[in-house]
Amino acid sequence: RRPYLVGSVFVTLSIGSALAYPYVIRLIIDDAIQGGQVRRLNELSLLMVVILLVEAVSTSGRDYFFGLGAERVGVRLRRMLFAALLLQDIQFFDRRDTGEMTTRLWADVAPLEFVLGEEFADTLRAAVFSVCGTGLLLYTSPRLTLLMLIGMPPIAIATSLLGRRVKTLAADVQQAQAEVGAAATQVLAGIRTVRAFSQEESERARYDRQLARALEFARRKVRAKALLGGVSLIAGECAALLAIWVGGNLIIV
Repeated sequence: RRPYLVGSVFVTLSIGSALAYPYVIRLIIDDAIQGGQVRRLNELSLLMVVILLVEAVSTSGRDYFFGLGAERVGVRLRRMLFAALLLQDIQFFDRRDTGEMTTRLWADVAPLEFVLGEEFADTLRAAVFSVCGTGLLLYTSPRLTLLMLIGMPPIAIATSLLGRRVKTLAADVQQAQAEVGAAATQVLAGIRTVRAFSQEESERARYDRQLARALEFARRKVRAKALLGGVSLIAGECAALLAIWVGGNLIIV
């Protein structure tokens, strides 16, 4: 918990700097440039440098502490999983392949470490930034904010539908990878038997089939994630474009 707590402080700093950035840009354009105040321009430019330094430091600190927290979670999970395996009955091991269990012990925890590291930090930052940014937008222009929020329902629907698909396919990929690990362990553990019966080509072909199966599941998962990204992008950008168009008309008229 400690690395995540410290990392959350850096997340807060990065959000503050990210929200301050466009506000200072507005001051540079409205007050300094249009007002022809060189001194004001220098002051605001120096302030921008400070904001960028704070954001750089906070981003590094955030990634470090969240990454450290994820690694500690991974170590703890592997320790707990290994301890649980040692307490299972002998029948449990008779029903399962050793290669599959060892593959899951190492391979299945890695995606969780990835999610609980920088991905978790980015998600937390995006969530808080969205709430604070929406509040700032409402304060600036409620009408344009509502237009920006038009893109939220399509994104939510796509996330709900395609997210379940990605979750199911991710489980299939993990199972297929576990079977690949099991096949490799069987061959390497019985390499003397494989050599004795000259089955190298046969085992290589079987391993290739297992890899092809895992790759097919991975391809389906990647396709679903890519489709989700495309839907989210087009919905968000169209909403932003609509807000820019309406805002432009308000300025001109």
